[in-house]
Amino acid sequence: MSDSKVTTIVIGRNLIGREGLRRILCDDDFSVSASVESGTCLVNKEKGKEGGRDTPQLFLLDTGASDQLESELEIISDCFPTSKTVVLSDRFNMEEVVDAFKFGADGYITKEISCEALLRSLRLVALGEKVLPSQLAAHLSGEVSLSKVPQLARNAEITNILSAREIKTLRYLLLGHPNKVIARHLEISEATVK
Repeated sequence: MSDSKVTTIVIGRNLIGREGLRRILCDDDFSVSASVESGTCLVNKEKGKEGGRDTPQLFLLDTGASDQLESELEIISDCFPTSKTVVLSDRFNMEEVVDAFKFGADGYITKEISCEALLRSLRLVALGEKVLPSQLAAHLSGEVSLSKVPQLARNAEITNILSAREIKTLRYLLLGHPNKVIARHLEISEATVK
């Protein structure tokens, strides 16, 4: 990266997990200035210090089994609005990904990642990029399997409910085509597709 290290704070409930992350980060271009259990602990530490510390460039929030994602991200955002935040999660959860970005995260990474890929992803976030989990691509492509689309149209229940034209429209929707493209293919108005 550069000669200057990325000042980072690790937040997570698991002490050994935080220590492992600190060691991984310190072996690279990162300087871990604090390792705390929660955002609240960090704020309390800061209040006890005169003048506080320099604003960290990056927060790495290890969520573990935490259901406190919104409050943790809110605390970080309120106290350190210019810092970047990455959520590190035990598993891929689409709702949590959406929530993380909605509440201000700049990255979401699952622990199924290698150390090198983690470090590269964190560097990207420090440079101002957004990072999404690789499982998102598999999730999105798995939503609709091309082989399932024709079966859906042959399903007796669907053919009794929908017209042939509606089934064609549904096929295009399942393939991820936008309304405008569907309208062009079926030679109907975009409002009709909607």
